[in-house]
Parts: sequence; C-alpha cells; structure tokens
Amino acid sequence: MIEMEGVVKYYRQARGGVHALRGVDFSVADGEFVAVTGPSGSGKSTLLNILGCLDRPDGGEYRLAGRSVAHLRPAQLAEVRRKVIGFVFQSFHLLPRMTAQENVELPLMLSGIPLPFRRKRAGELLEKMGLGDRLHHLPGELSGGQRQRVAIARALVKGPEVIFADEPTGNLDETTGREIMEIFGGLHKEGCTVVLITHQPETARCAGKGYRMKNGRLERYF
Repeated sequence: MIEMEGVVKYYRQARGGVHALRGVDFSVADGEFVAVTGPSGSGKSTLLNILGCLDRPDGGEYRLAGRSVAHLRPAQLAEVRRKVIGFVFQSFHLLPRMTAQENVELPLMLSGIPLPFRRKRAGELLEKMGLGDRLHHLPGELSGGQRQRVAIARALVKGPEVIFADEPTGNLDETTGREIMEIFGGLHKEGCTVVLITHQPETARCAGKGYRMKNGRLERYF
C-alpha cells in the first residue's frame, strides 16, 4: 500500500534551513495498522503531509497503492486524495452548520453522488459508529468522542484504500480516547489499512507495528 525509499524534505528559511526528513524508508502492507510516534518537531507532521499527498518530497521515492506520486501535479495529487485516502484529524474539522449526517455525506455530495445513495451510505456508517440516534444533531450538540466518530464515518464514506489518523485522540479524555482506538482496531480487523500519527506511546501500542520519528529519521521499535 505504502512504499517510501530515501524520502527527503528540506525547508528553506531566512537563516539556513531545516532537514525535516532525512532519507526515510517506510512501508505499510495492505490491511496493516501502523503507528508513527515521536516528540513535537521530530518530523511526524511532515511525514504525514507527504503520505497524504498534501506535500511532496524533495528527494526519494513515494508510491501509494502502487502508484508513484512524488512528482504528480497538484490536480493529480488532489485526485489521489479523493479516491485513495481518508483523513481523520485531531480537531475533527466538521462543518458546524451541518448535521452529523450531512457532514458524512459531504465528500459524496462534492463528487456528485445522488442524494438517496449518499444519505443511505452516511446513515449506515453513523449507525456503525453507534450514532444512529444522532444523525440530525449539529456538531455543537455532540460530545468530543461523538464528533470524532462522525469524522471517522466521513473518512470512510467513499471507501478509501488507506486511513491516515492524525492525533485522533489528542482532544479527548483517556476513556473516550480508548473507545476511539477500539474503533480503529475494529476497522483494521475488517481489512482497512490504517496509519496512525501520535505523540502518545500508549496510543501507538494499539497498532500492530510501531515506528518512532526522531530528528527526521524513522526507526522501527515494535
């Protein structure tokens, strides 16, 4: 699913520059649940941006679902994001004036999917997330854990090949965070490929394979 070989990222600044990634080698097989942890400033966010086709490397090779994406044009990268990737963020990124169901439907609506299908698909996913009785609630009427469940449903709505989860428990209490990680564990058991970015080692342990990021380098630690 994911293959990185010698990936380098360098940010130029007024006084010198920063090597955010220093020859990263990283691979994730189809259906794996992999975590990347490390302190702030270690390069995790840069790695995620490249993995998610939000940025491009300055060197090395990156292949996603068998396709080399390192040199794709912006429109091509956007197409890969739409078709291949589902994102889950720490801050949920739900639209406040849309209901839970409408938030989940949004990616399908933007792709021109007819209303009956997208309504049915969103309802099924929210039911799966335990929110069948919250379809018509606005994000402000939901708890943090419920909002994250809506965000997970939205990430799944188009059937992506890989889910990238960026600190998905960062804004949640310990108990709710465990519940969210149980959802990711369940998705993995169903065959989803999941890449988790977290600064919490205990959260990373929920994955089947763990890497640690330090000073722009990636090393396997479980």
